[in-house]
Amino acid sequence: MKIYTKTGDKGETSLFGGGRVSKTSPRIQAIGSVDELNALLGMARAARPSDSGESWLEKAQNQLFHLGADLATPAAAKSAHILRLPAAAAAELEADIDALAADLPPLRQF
Repeated sequence: MKIYTKTGDKGETSLFGGGRVSKTSPRIQAIGSVDELNALLGMARAARPSDSGESWLEKAQNQLFHLGADLATPAAAKSAHILRLPAAAAAELEADIDALAADLPPLRQF
């Protein structure tokens, strides 16, 4: 089995569930950014953080895997394999950030 398909040689790539988009589309750029962040979180986990840090990083990575799959799947596509992240996931992340930032000195500038 070959590890390449040549189906992207004309500057397009396939989405999960059908459809093709330009490899330069914002959707594909977002998928790449999510993948890069997930890789960085994997590197952080490899550094053996505290148990609570490990747990948080694992949860974040799992959500990023779901987000990447969501981004790669057209909204109209139906699949039992795709977990669409609810809007509440953003609020939960913000609460986690607030809890982590509570122990930091106040920001004086941004």
